[in-house]
Amino acid sequence: VTPSAADGVGEISGLELPAEGDDFMKGDVVAEVRGSQGELEVITPAAGLVTSVNEALKNKPELLLEDPSEEGWLVQIEIQDPSDLEEYA
Repeated sequence: VTPSAADGVGEISGLELPAEGDDFMKGDVVAEVRGSQGELEVITPAAGLVTSVNEALKNKPELLLEDPSEEGWLVQIEIQDPSDLEEYA
C-alpha cells in the first residue's frame, strides 16, 4: 500500500488479510482495508501464492498508516509468472 493510498483510508477500523498458502490470480483482491474515510481493496499485480502475512497488523493495524513501506506491509507473494509484472517496470 502506498503512503498516499493509506492516507486516503483514514483511521483503520478493519482489515482482512489472506492466509498463508492462499493462491491468487493477477488482479484479484488480496486484502481489504476499511477506514474512517473509506475502503481500500489491495489488488495483486501478479498471480501467485501467499508465502507470508504480516501478523503484527492484526494487533496493531495502525502500522499500515504509520509505516506502510516497512513495518506496515500486508503480504508477501511468490509470483508464478514474472512477466505479469512487466507493465509495472
